Parts: sequence; C-alpha cells; structure tokens
Amino acid sequence: FGEGSARYASSQGRELSGSVNVSGGGYFGGSRFSLGGSARWQPSAGLTAEVAASRNNLSVQGKDFSVDVYSARLKYAVSTTLNFGAFVQFNSETDELVTNLRANLIHAPLSDLFLLYTERRDTKGGGVLQRFFTLKLTRLLIF
Repeated sequence: FGEGSARYASSQGRELSGSVNVSGGGYFGGSRFSLGGSARWQPSAGLTAEVAASRNNLSVQGKDFSVDVYSARLKYAVSTTLNFGAFVQFNSETDELVTNLRANLIHAPLSDLFLLYTERRDTKGGGVLQRFFTLKLTRLLIF
C-alpha cells in the first residue's frame, strides 16, 4: 500500500526539542490517517527524557476505529561504556502497558552485554500478562 507523510523536527542539539508528524494512505485493504508528536529534554550529555503520543484513525474491512499510543523514554549514560534505559508504552486498543528496562555494558568496541527486563500488563485489571528477563552478549570478531 502507498502512504504519504510530512514531519517537522526541531534540532536535537538543543536542550529542548520536539517533532510533529502526519501521515495517511492505504492500510491492509483499508486506510489509515496518523497524527503524532514528541517532546525531548536533554539537560546533559548523559541524560535524555522523551515523551510521545500518536493517534491513528483506521478503516479496515468496513470497520472504523482509532488507536492512541503514548510512550515515555528515559536514557542515562553513566560513562561511555555503561548506560541504562527505560521505555514505557500504553496502547489504547489493547489496553496494555509495556515496560522495558535495559542495562548495556560495552565490554569491547562494537561488543555489548545487555540485560533487559520486559513486562506486559493489562490495564483493565487483568494484571501481568508477560514478564521476562533477557541476557544478550555480542562480541565483534575480526578475521
């Protein structure tokens, strides 16, 4: 399917920045129109906080509905080799809150050790749907 979009973003080199976007077009035999925006705050080189929201109006197989997605992200770099991140997202269609926490240790150039915690939660009172830890080790090999 085809889609058209427009986006404006201010410079991320500033302490405060943001973006807005609009898009629309075909979507799996129907159509979609999306409107979104984000705001970013970077008070120092090692700390970044960002919030974003989007609204998607969809028409698929004769059904019209809207989905709102809200997210927040926090990144903190302790040093050039150790950083932490947190990401939280809410989806109004599924009524789910997804949380992702990550620690990243760069133990060699282009080689990382990631520890991730992920949780999916039903916001309508169903509790935790999924919860797991992931450990990932990458190592660059040069031949």
